[in-house]
Amino acid sequence: MKARTPTYVIALVILQLVFGNLEPRLFAFPINFALLVSLIAVCAVVEREYGKQQWVKALRSTDLSVISLCLIAVWCVAGGCVPQTDAVSSGWLYRTGLTQFATSLPFVGLLALLLVQLTMIIIHRLRRPARQWGFTFIAAHAGLWLALAAGLMGSADMKDLRCIAMRGQETRTAYDKKGRINALPYAVELKDFRVERSEADHSVVQYEAAIALDGERISISVNNPHAATWQDKLYLVSYDHNAPDDGTTYCVLQIVRQPWQAPMCLGITLLLCGVGGMLLSKIQAKQ
Repeated sequence: MKARTPTYVIALVILQLVFGNLEPRLFAFPINFALLVSLIAVCAVVEREYGKQQWVKALRSTDLSVISLCLIAVWCVAGGCVPQTDAVSSGWLYRTGLTQFATSLPFVGLLALLLVQLTMIIIHRLRRPARQWGFTFIAAHAGLWLALAAGLMGSADMKDLRCIAMRGQETRTAYDKKGRINALPYAVELKDFRVERSEADHSVVQYEAAIALDGERISISVNNPHAATWQDKLYLVSYDHNAPDDGTTYCVLQIVRQPWQAPMCLGITLLLCGVGGMLLSKIQAKQ
């Protein structure tokens, strides 16, 4: 399996150059959920039927985990060195996927490989008698699996929207980066707006908006978002700069919608508990 890893990576790079980046919307719910269930089912069958074969053992190996993580880190560093943009281009750098590395085939493919490996490791351990499971081991690996699955599959359902909150006028409409309309499950209205300026040069230091969500008054300021629902978080990103500070007619809210946020948080919690439990066990063993 280690010998085949370069071939897998080269194949991903070639596919990236030929077809370009993935379109996350194509894998939105329920497609992503069906893929996740299918992955578990296929891995369970492979482990049951071929678990003792060398290639399956290699798929569960620590060496492959290290290689996968290193390759993911390298691609992240490479993508971090290139300005990220949503603009469509025909340049060679765009074709490599580095300008949108989070949706590039090499990055997604390497994450998928790590997810498959984690699935195989967990299923292999669960096939043992319960007393041999090692609950801290299961918690750590299951937590990492859940966080990775929620991040990878949930990215298709994540939305970055903009809503213009008007003074004295409710709206239930937001727009994505391509101008598509998205209905909001709550009404938004600007009630009040406050701008704080520097006494030295009169530049804007901070601004804060009082927003009514379905009639409930809440406060939002820069770097101080508000959780509107379990999946929607509201950020204040702009306002009417042409109006007087006390007469701003509208402000712009960024709405980040993450339906898979709850399982991701649960996965991170399980991971921390599992790692903490393993460290505690090792400390107690040395005493």
